[in-house]
Amino acid sequence: MISLKNNNSYNSKIILILTSFVSIIILNILIIYFKNIIGNILPVEINPTKPIISIYYIMPLFISPIIEEIFFRKIIPQKLIKKGIKEKEADLITNLLFSVAHLNPFLIPYFINGLIYSNSFRKTNDITVPIIIHILYNTFVCLINFI
Repeated sequence: MISLKNNNSYNSKIILILTSFVSIIILNILIIYFKNIIGNILPVEINPTKPIISIYYIMPLFISPIIEEIFFRKIIPQKLIKKGIKEKEADLITNLLFSVAHLNPFLIPYFINGLIYSNSFRKTNDITVPIIIHILYNTFVCLINFI
């Protein structure tokens, strides 16, 4: 894999955002394909009967991804690494916490998404990259709920 830490060009970040977003969508489509076996697993549950311009949409689409990415990609992993835990182990622990924090009994989509968000942050060292991917994903899930 190409490391983007030394090459933080705009184009490299856009490519990483798009490939990460597509990866998340493909993985989640595969999981949804098995929905009949494992139950309802859409990671973000949006009720389309609520008004569009409400906090009900603003929170999961914009506010939550920003808060979650700062907390689960920067704050928690940095604290774990300072305590002597290796970077990859810190990411695994953090993403398990990220999964549990969503209060959904089916943790796999959250865990996989979190790993992709973590990977994008590690490659760029730019928190806006996983925030954008997370916002794109939540927007996609919201739109899917309208179909």
